[in-house]
Amino acid sequence: MTTVIKADGDGPSLFNALAIGLGVEILSGRLDAFQETPAYQALLDEFAKLHPQFKPKAWKTLKEWLIYYNNARDIELILAPVLLKLNQHYQLSAESEALEELTDLVLKFKANIASGNQWFQLELVGNFCPRLDNLLLDVRNKLLLDLSRLLQGIELGSNREAIKEFLAKNATVILGDLKDKFESDKNAFQRSYSVKDVKALSDALSLDVSEGSIDAPSKKQARVVVENKQQYWVVKFNDRDASIYLDRTPQRLKLTPLEAYQGEKSVKSPSIEESQEVAKESVVHLKRIIDNPGLGNCAFYAFATAVLSIIVQEKNQGKREMFDRWVKLDPSVSDLYDRLPALYDSILRNNMGGRDKELLDQLQSSLRIITYQYQVSELRNSCAKFHIKPKDLEENSNFVQFAYLYYGNPIDTDPRFNPFANSPDILRELQKIDRRTVIKNHENDVLMPIFLKLVYGDKVEPKDITYRTEPQKNSPILVAMNGITQDFFWGSHIDLDYLSIAFNLNLHVLRNQNAVQEYPNDLPNQHTITLQNLNNAHWTTEVIEARKIPAIDALSVQNPTRKSEQPTLSTQSISLFGVGSPLGLNSTLLQSRTSAGSEASGEQEVEELTADQRKLEYLKRIVAKATLAYTDYNKSIWFCFFHYHGRAGRDRAEQFNQDFSKIRDFETAKTSLLKYLGDNSNGNTHAHSYRTMLLHELQGAREDKKSLQFLSENYSKSLKRLREDLKPQVPEYSMSLI
Repeated sequence: MTTVIKADGDGPSLFNALAIGLGVEILSGRLDAFQETPAYQALLDEFAKLHPQFKPKAWKTLKEWLIYYNNARDIELILAPVLLKLNQHYQLSAESEALEELTDLVLKFKANIASGNQWFQLELVGNFCPRLDNLLLDVRNKLLLDLSRLLQGIELGSNREAIKEFLAKNATVILGDLKDKFESDKNAFQRSYSVKDVKALSDALSLDVSEGSIDAPSKKQARVVVENKQQYWVVKFNDRDASIYLDRTPQRLKLTPLEAYQGEKSVKSPSIEESQEVAKESVVHLKRIIDNPGLGNCAFYAFATAVLSIIVQEKNQGKREMFDRWVKLDPSVSDLYDRLPALYDSILRNNMGGRDKELLDQLQSSLRIITYQYQVSELRNSCAKFHIKPKDLEENSNFVQFAYLYYGNPIDTDPRFNPFANSPDILRELQKIDRRTVIKNHENDVLMPIFLKLVYGDKVEPKDITYRTEPQKNSPILVAMNGITQDFFWGSHIDLDYLSIAFNLNLHVLRNQNAVQEYPNDLPNQHTITLQNLNNAHWTTEVIEARKIPAIDALSVQNPTRKSEQPTLSTQSISLFGVGSPLGLNSTLLQSRTSAGSEASGEQEVEELTADQRKLEYLKRIVAKATLAYTDYNKSIWFCFFHYHGRAGRDRAEQFNQDFSKIRDFETAKTSLLKYLGDNSNGNTHAHSYRTMLLHELQGAREDKKSLQFLSENYSKSLKRLREDLKPQVPEYSMSLI
C-alpha cells in the first residue's frame, strides 16, 4: 500500500518533497552505488557549505545526519535547501532564463501587452514564467510597460524562435535588468517549481523523479514519486519504506523554512552514538500532525480524526466507550463502527480513496449536526435564565456573535466566522436601534431584548421563557445558527468547544504550533485531544502515535564494488606531471547496495560498469568540482583586472560542465576535455581562471600538487603533459599563454 507524506508548503514545496524522498532512498542503501558520482560529491559539498558542523564530509556522515534528524520536517529543513542550491548548477544562466521566460510572455500575451494590461490582468495558468511571476508586482508592471513601448508598431507572428531572436537583439536593456533582478532575488526560493525544473538534477542524481503511482515501472532503481496539490506537494512511498526509514524520531529542529533556506542558524552534528541509537529497534511515541482535505470542512475533519484515534485505541483494548458516546449523540453513525479503523489508517497514510472520503464526509456532517444541537440547547438554557441570571445570556457565544454586529469590528463580523453577519432580518433589527439613547457600557440592556425577540418572537415575554419554550418558527437566530450544518461552512474554535463538551473531551488548541492558553481545568478522567489552527485558515489534528520500529543497517556503506567482482584495472591510469592521479583503482564506482536496500527492492542489481565507465564518472566529478570551485570564487570577487567578464566566465564554465555531464564514453570525454582546455576562446589562463582551476583539479589529491600559480605560468607545458598521459585519439590543439 501507499503512504503519502505532505511536504511543507512554505518555500519551494517540490524541493521539500524531493528532500524527504531522497532521504529515504539514501537511508535504504539504494543510492550507495552512486556516492562517488559528480552529482553526489557536489551534494556533499553543498551540504557542508550550508551546515558547517557537517564533518567529515562523507556519505556515511550524511546518513548519520539523516537517521538522527529523521522526522520528515527535519529532513526538509536540512536537505531541501541543499537540493535547491545544487539544482541551480543544472539550470540555465539567469540571462538565458530571462530570455526564455520573456519569449514565452510575449508569445502568449502580445495583445495584452499592446493593450497596456497590468500583470494581474494576465490569465496566468500553472507554472508559467515562474521567475518573472516571483518578482515584485511593481517590477512586473514596469516590465509590461517597457515591453509595450518596445513592441509598439512591431508586427510579431506566432513563431517562437522569431520572437526570441527579436528580443535577444532589441530587448538587451530589459534582459540585462531582468538578469540582475533574478540574481539578486532573495525570495527566489519561494517561487513555484515543476518536475521538469528538476529533470537535469534528478538525472545527475540517478533518480527517477515522477508524478503518478509508486507501482509504475521505472528504469532506475531509486525513485521519488511526487504529486502537485496546487498549494503544496506530497511524496509517496510504499508502506515498508515509510515505516522503516522515515519518522523514527520526533521533530528536533525549531528552524523556520526561511531560516533553513538562508542558513541563518547552525544545525548540531549528531554523534555516531546518537545516530546508532536511533537505528536500533525501539518503540517510539511520536507527535504527528494529521492533515485533511480542508475545503471549509477542516475543523470538523480535524475533530473527527481526533475522535477516530480514540475509537481505534479503545477498539484495540476491547472497549468502545467513545463510539457509543457518538451513537448516543447521533444514532445515524451506529452501523459505521467496523469501517472506522480502516478509515483512520488511510488518514494516517494521507491516502484516502473515494469511499474513505465519503465516510469522512459522513462523520464531519454528523459532527456539524451535533454542534448545532448543542448550541441550540445551551442557548435555550441561557435564555430561560435571563430574568434570573442575565449574565448567562451575556456570555452565551451566540449572543456574543450577535452583539459583535452592533459594535461593527470587521474582524468580528466576517461572515466566514460570524453566522449572523449575512442575515437580513438580524441586520435590519440592529439598524432600528437609536444609538443616541444607548448608555455607554450598558449596550446589552438594549441588545438582549432584541436578541430574545429574534429567537422567540414578539408574543413571548422574556420573563415567561423556560427551557421548554419553543423558539418561533423560522427564528432568524436559529436559521443563521443552522448554517453550521451545511458543508463548507467554516468551523470555529467555539464550534469545537461545543463538540468537546458533547464528547466529554479536554480540547487543547494550538495556533501555528503554539498553545493559545493553559489548561489547568482539564478533567483527568477524560481523553485530551489537540487540534492546530494554521493562520486562522486551516485546522489539523495532532496525535501521539506509538510505533514499533525495526532496527536498520542504514549507517553502513557498501564498498564501491564487490571484492569478488571487482574488475582488474591497469595501473597505467591518467597521470599529471608523471605522478599517478586517482583515475585508476581509486575511482571505481560502487556496485552493490546494502542488504537492507536489496531486501526493500527485490534484489535488483546495479548494472556493472567497465573500467572506462568508472574513469569517465571520475572525470565528470573533477569537472563538476572545478566548476563549483570556480563559480564560487568568481562570485566572491568585487573587481579585478581579469574579472570584468565574470558573468560570461561563469556561464561558460557551467555550460561546459552541463555538456560534459552528458557524455557517455571515456574517449569522447578525453577529447572534449582537452579541446576545451586548449581553446583560447574559452577564457584566460591566469591563476584563478576556469581552465587553470580545472587543470589543478585533474592532479587529484597529491602531496606535491602543483599550485594554481605554477600551472598558470606553465600552462602550455602542463597541458602538453596531460595530453601525453591521456593519449586521446584527437589531433593536437594549438595553445599559447594569454
